[in-house]
Amino acid sequence: GFTGNPKVQAAEEKTLAEKATGHPMQRSEVTRYWMNRGLSWIAANPGRFFVLECLKLARFLGSYEYSTEYIIYVERESVRSLWLSSLPFALITGLAAAGILMQWKEGFRPPAMLLGLFVLSNFLVVMMFYVSSRYRMPSAPYLILFAAAGVERLWNAMSSRVRGAKTGAVIYGLIAAGLFGIFHVQVDGSSRIQEANAHYNMGNEYNGKKQYEKALS
Repeated sequence: GFTGNPKVQAAEEKTLAEKATGHPMQRSEVTRYWMNRGLSWIAANPGRFFVLECLKLARFLGSYEYSTEYIIYVERESVRSLWLSSLPFALITGLAAAGILMQWKEGFRPPAMLLGLFVLSNFLVVMMFYVSSRYRMPSAPYLILFAAAGVERLWNAMSSRVRGAKTGAVIYGLIAAGLFGIFHVQVDGSSRIQEANAHYNMGNEYNGKKQYEKALS
């Protein structure tokens, strides 16, 4: 199977593909083999595929930072300045969704449309492959812009004397709050495995340096 080591990943997937087909394969053939395996699994398991995509959506929009390298919740134990980055990602995505919906109602002008397409392209790639906190980061600056625009529109609408403006602001505010409430709390069981693995690796490092008390703590 796969070890998960990126240094030998290409060799492992080629070895497994050749073992399954029984003949040597070119790099393009290996890629096609695994793509066909994935499509076959989707066709055979549409329900599980739907659940998987829902999990990816929750990870993309949620606050918990899933990682493949550094776990911020473990790093904060020794690097206190990381607590400064305390704004929940789900709050950004909730406000961004409200901002995008309000922009949609007014009509997307070219700058906003370009930013929206960039977020959409990043989102679709992540939904097709794998979700880690770093893979959604390309969308973060643009989601923050949409969130800021959403906050500005909500504030202006709540301050407006135009009839119906406050009602619309309350509706969009509830949408943002609802999305935040849903996605902020989502954390699956793999989070405990990731954090435990980070502590395990730190313990091994301290053990190798003969700092046994720190290794045990």
